[in-house]
Amino acid sequence: MNSEKLSEGINIIKDTENPFYKILLPDTLQYLKCGEITDEEIKNINISNILKEEYPEICKSVKENNYNISENDECFYYFAIPDDDENIVGFVTFNIESEELLSLTHIYVIPEARGNNNFLQILDYFNKNIDGFIALKNPNRSLMEILQKTETCTKIANRFVLSTIPIIFNIVSWDESINGVYEYNSELDKSNERIAMTTVYDSKLSAPILVNRSCITLENLDNFKNEEYCLMAISRYDDNNEYDCVTTRQTDSWIKSGKYFKKTLKLLNKSKLWL
Repeated sequence: MNSEKLSEGINIIKDTENPFYKILLPDTLQYLKCGEITDEEIKNINISNILKEEYPEICKSVKENNYNISENDECFYYFAIPDDDENIVGFVTFNIESEELLSLTHIYVIPEARGNNNFLQILDYFNKNIDGFIALKNPNRSLMEILQKTETCTKIANRFVLSTIPIIFNIVSWDESINGVYEYNSELDKSNERIAMTTVYDSKLSAPILVNRSCITLENLDNFKNEEYCLMAISRYDDNNEYDCVTTRQTDSWIKSGKYFKKTLKLLNKSKLWL
């Protein structure tokens, strides 16, 4: 990825009459497609249509490698990832979560172009060109393993990952986080709109988790209030296929004993790295 070339002539939009000005980029930016913000709504763009119509080779690779994207999945920003020769080798998508927050929802790079720090370069590129900030939304285990090779993460007890890049995930009940699986972000957003933010990831269970000193798990979604409860993200379809997350969670000794968050909190506190 030729970051110098990509960075030429980029200016943050300062239209302060638009409440989303902190996360806006020029719609004429090379390699970038974006939705539209009107007075009434945020209009996203369809990811599958872009792949089929404009990037058929990437679309083919996505299907061959079983990367799941719903036909109805949408994003606000779609960025085509170029290599140093300006060949498109993948894509990354972002959604607007708030007036200051973008969520990274998909990143895909063709197998032969992986291992070139594409993810970190893109993240750095977007971070430099917006006034808001970026979080990873429901990241899969592969992405977290990439992060663990960088200075953005610290691992504790060979299990828990502390990330300097925030992670957001859809709030579900404790039972669903142990036994459930979802396939697409868009479907999960419709059924579970509320979002939690964390910096902790359990690599054994392939799960972002929100740890609070209450150590109380959320049994009923109607009871959720602020950060009173400890939470775990529901298993991703791709992670469950590859790592059998549901079985791993169901048979985890800490979970079975009902002491998962107590033991987790003890380890995090002992590390003196978690605040």
